[in-house]
Amino acid sequence: MTCPENYKNVGYFTCFQERFFGESVCVAVGQNVKVQVVTKVAGSMEVELDLPANTTQQEVEDMFKKAIVESLGISLNDVVKLVVVAVEPGSDSERRLQASESKQYLVSYEVLPPSSLDPAEVVSRANRIAESSSSEAQVFQQVLSTGYGQKFVR
Repeated sequence: MTCPENYKNVGYFTCFQERFFGESVCVAVGQNVKVQVVTKVAGSMEVELDLPANTTQQEVEDMFKKAIVESLGISLNDVVKLVVVAVEPGSDSERRLQASESKQYLVSYEVLPPSSLDPAEVVSRANRIAESSSSEAQVFQQVLSTGYGQKFVR
């Protein structure tokens, strides 16, 4: 990141699987800024859900956030970034009015592991969300299926 004159860069970010993780900003030189080094765990996944057609984006994000929190054994406040993007079907697919619809989502998140958990354990739990026989995957799917039909893709 390049900052204008009399500004300095604060923070870090990285690109992983075509997504940015972290944050970097420009602050005025001389501005009192507190910088704290933290460890974040970032993840991304693709999930297909069968949801009622009138489900809002906020409801979808809340479901994913709750599923991530419960699967990783962390609190809601530990999730510092969540991006949920619906993958639009190709132009040749037929759209019909239905009571529910199947949608694929790209989900990216960043969490600050709590001091009570080793960051390596949080990474391990996050990786196990993709293993269908793991307790983390079962919790993730259970949270998403509460009140909604769902199908975990990967």
